[in-house]
Amino acid sequence: MDDASTVSGSTSPSPEQLQEDRDLQEAIRLSNIHDSSTASASLSSSPEQRQEDRDLQEAIIFSKIGGSPTASGTPSALGSPAISLSPSPATERVEKSERGSKREAQDEIAPKSKLAPSLSTSLAVSTSSLESMDESSSEQVPSSLSSPSISVATVNYPNGALRITRTPGRKNAKNCVNLKDEIQGKSLVSACAFSFFIGENEFYDHFPLSHSSNAVPIYIGRDVNMGYIHDFPKRTLRTKADLTPFETDLLSHLTALGTPECFVDSIQGLYDYSTVKVHLTTSVPRVCSGDKAENHGLLRLRRIILGLNLKLSEKVSKNVRLEICAASIGNISAKWLNGFNDCVMGRAALVAGDDLRPVPDLKLFYPTVGDVKTADSSSQDAASNIGCHSRPWIDAPNAVKRIFHHYRSKDTGKLFHQKLILAYNPQDTNAAPYFVYIGSANFSQSAWGALEADKKKNEATGDTKLVKLTNFECGVVVPGHLVESLLEKGTKSWQDGIVPYDQAVASYTLPKDRPWNDPRWVVDFDKNYQGAS
Repeated sequence: MDDASTVSGSTSPSPEQLQEDRDLQEAIRLSNIHDSSTASASLSSSPEQRQEDRDLQEAIIFSKIGGSPTASGTPSALGSPAISLSPSPATERVEKSERGSKREAQDEIAPKSKLAPSLSTSLAVSTSSLESMDESSSEQVPSSLSSPSISVATVNYPNGALRITRTPGRKNAKNCVNLKDEIQGKSLVSACAFSFFIGENEFYDHFPLSHSSNAVPIYIGRDVNMGYIHDFPKRTLRTKADLTPFETDLLSHLTALGTPECFVDSIQGLYDYSTVKVHLTTSVPRVCSGDKAENHGLLRLRRIILGLNLKLSEKVSKNVRLEICAASIGNISAKWLNGFNDCVMGRAALVAGDDLRPVPDLKLFYPTVGDVKTADSSSQDAASNIGCHSRPWIDAPNAVKRIFHHYRSKDTGKLFHQKLILAYNPQDTNAAPYFVYIGSANFSQSAWGALEADKKKNEATGDTKLVKLTNFECGVVVPGHLVESLLEKGTKSWQDGIVPYDQAVASYTLPKDRPWNDPRWVVDFDKNYQGAS
């Protein structure tokens, strides 16, 4: 079987194929229109948009090829997706752009729209060339398309992996990757990437596509991100009748994000997800109640933790530590923190709306003004992308303030843009963690939702529903016993492999220490932050 696949230019497309191409291009164009007026409205597009449509159309069609003729006439294999779930380099304070990849730099600080939900998820699904194809599923490619030879992809993560962004101080460290490590451009056939903001110069250079735009100042690779990566082989025989829960949830989330139906259809039932042992957890803007209460957000997280049978709520408090590290902190209250804590602990009994309970024992890692000022210059530039919405800070309850801890990177001088929830036993540092969440969700009710009494009644959730969910989010819950297997061999400990910050740092010194906020985000910054450290 040939290692590469080229498209023959001698075969004419059938009328059906031409019509399918036109339908596909129209669907892609419609999906990119932010505010179409009516179905009968006349649609126009710029030359750049038409070229992007053609590029995406070609990529999607290639992703659906089962085996195309090579120059020698021998069928060759295409397709193995790599899914990468990682935090998005954006905060909840920025308006969703009409076309994220074309947004000007000044749009980064535009006020958030009250009508459009924040798209904070970061999700990438790509298909590459591999020698594991069901040749019977081949489709002819229209001759109007052409493609360079495609190399065979390397399966680097057949069982999944947890990785951290490779920053300057981690050039040779284990469990660190950059975009070059994750995107195999020479073998890439098609890709679907979602993020609040995409920097073309840093992102598209790794793809076999031609794109150009004005330079946009962003910080990919400067600071810490975290991600879960998994390469999936093709099924021997494609089937849409027997999908795993992970694939079902993944395709459902892609659909919710507005992914072109043709792309979702091109990967459905095509790949083998049997090696996936992590649990996908997502958020979609809506109220989740009744039999759908556990589909997203906090109640979905609780259902996963209950399924792991960890019984965290039954353990002695000193044997359970919950840590959170997030790039954006919502306007958190004792009430919301208790709802969050109940779900993360997997409590069977939920109590929504109790304002009298004390703030739970959590450790929240987020930098102070002083932490940012002592970081290196590139990290300080990137710090405009993180923020704390507990404002005005001076009026926040001290009990809430006391869960805040300094952020000190193990790579000195760096900051972060990660979203991590970690549950472990602080009395036994050699034991595996209970579980780890890595994804796009920040520490806010916009990302996770808030608990409220449900009139529809649902025994599984204690008659509790999820409200105030306004973001799209995507992440994975990793059972603790799997963590070691998802790290590189020779990793000293799971803490060394997945925790990029110093866990022993002090809590904020009150009232002197204040959480970092960029001056561009805060009204009367000089007055409110005078003397802050």
